[in-house]
Amino acid sequence: MSKTLANRFLPQFRPTAQPAGHQRRPDAIQLDFGQPCPSSIPTAGLVEGARKGLEREGWQALRYGGGPSCSELREFLAQWSGTKGIEATGEDVLVTNGSMQAIDLVAEVLIEPGDAVMVEAPAYFTALRRFAYCGAAIHGFPLDDQGLDLDALAAWLEERDRRGEPPPKFLYTVPTFQNPTGRTLPIERRQRLLELAYTYGFTILEDDAYGDLYFGSPPPPPLRTLDHGGDHTIYISTLSKTIAPGIRLGWAVGGKETLAALQRAKNDPGTSPLAQTVTWSFLRDLDFSARVAGLRREYAGRWATMRRALLDELSPGATFTEPAGGFFTWLTLPGHTDMVVLEAAARREGVTYMPG
Repeated sequence: MSKTLANRFLPQFRPTAQPAGHQRRPDAIQLDFGQPCPSSIPTAGLVEGARKGLEREGWQALRYGGGPSCSELREFLAQWSGTKGIEATGEDVLVTNGSMQAIDLVAEVLIEPGDAVMVEAPAYFTALRRFAYCGAAIHGFPLDDQGLDLDALAAWLEERDRRGEPPPKFLYTVPTFQNPTGRTLPIERRQRLLELAYTYGFTILEDDAYGDLYFGSPPPPPLRTLDHGGDHTIYISTLSKTIAPGIRLGWAVGGKETLAALQRAKNDPGTSPLAQTVTWSFLRDLDFSARVAGLRREYAGRWATMRRALLDELSPGATFTEPAGGFFTWLTLPGHTDMVVLEAAARREGVTYMPG
């Protein structure tokens, strides 16, 4: 599909383009992407993991991928998913090149041109682009203070069913600390969302990139834990936020037939054996729960600092969401604000953000 055709699916979702000739300042404060803070990346630990892993695995860590992923890493990811109530063994885990590859694979396997795909509005724009390139008809649904508006979704599904149209292929959602608003879907809505999936026969693609990084009380359980049959959800997550984005390791958990289809579609040379070796060598000598607890404290402190600054500096009429975890808040400015002028001024001051 050409870019021109794909972009026709995305007019209400496409982010504002950067000005021509713009170059990002190396010292910029980057608020436009879900980047971990540099001080949180365990460089020394990964260096040691590389040394130990290469000594142990030798050339095997430097070969092409394409075969089975590191079994120890898959078992670890299954156990970590289990801390959230997700029932999985290593055999139920598909390791991917970041969670974005998992999204790519789901899109490739499930979407035929013209299929309806439901998303939050606003949503993670990179996923939307992928769905559009696969030919999906993208339908966005608004969020309120408690996340996805299920009344709007249910009304649309009912009307579509009344017209005799085929069920949507899937709903893509970040229900916990949503990207980009930071909102979280409460347990009652999660249960209702699954009932809608059962009634209308669609799959839920649950992106849990930020669920580990709560500031206080744990968030509601993933949708995958509430899907008792396991046939209506695909759960994906990533180590990009809790270790480092550069290792490019994510994973998916789903039904056996679904995972088998995703594995067949994963026709690249494979998830890097070196990345898996280094990461597992790092993890095997680490109390990962303690590391994640430290990250929660770190990001809670950073949010408290940002929140104070927003309260102190924003003009009357501006509002922002109050996330309970994750990386994002959604700032709404008075209607007369010229967002193009404001973005350019922010860049001159060394701050980048993503206009919505």
